[in-house]
Amino acid sequence: MEGIHSDGDSRRTVKFSRWHIFFRNFVFGKLRAKTGTVRTYSTISLQELRKLVTDLFERDAGVSIRYRLVGEMWYHDFLKIIGVDECGIRLLDEGTDKEIYLPDLATIIQFELDSPFRFFEPHCPYTVLTGRQFVLV
Repeated sequence: MEGIHSDGDSRRTVKFSRWHIFFRNFVFGKLRAKTGTVRTYSTISLQELRKLVTDLFERDAGVSIRYRLVGEMWYHDFLKIIGVDECGIRLLDEGTDKEIYLPDLATIIQFELDSPFRFFEPHCPYTVLTGRQFVLV
C-alpha cells in the first residue's frame, strides 16, 4: 500500500509543478501586456550591448547597470556609466566612489539594469551572446 500511495504523491507533485508554471507564466504574461512593449527574450548580441551602453551614456538616462564577467559572480552594486570608448566602458560605484574600467565588453556575459530603458526591463538578467555562442531554436 505504501508504494501505491507514494506514486500518487509523486503524480500530484508533478501536476502541482505544471500548474504552478502555467499560473506563473499566465500572470507575468498579463503584467507584461499591461506595461506596454517590452523585450520578451533575455539574450542580446555584443553589438546590441555596445549600442545600449553608448545610448545610456549619451542620453544620461539615470539608469545604472550591474554585470557579471566570464568566470565571476555578479558585481554587488549597480554602477553608473561615466565613459565609453571604442572597446570598453568606465563605470562608477557611487557607494564607494570606486571607478571601474572594463576594457573589453566581450568579457561581460550577463547584465541587468536598475530602471526600465527602451525595451529593457529592470532587474531582468540579460545574457550577452558573443560570436562564439549560438542559440538553438
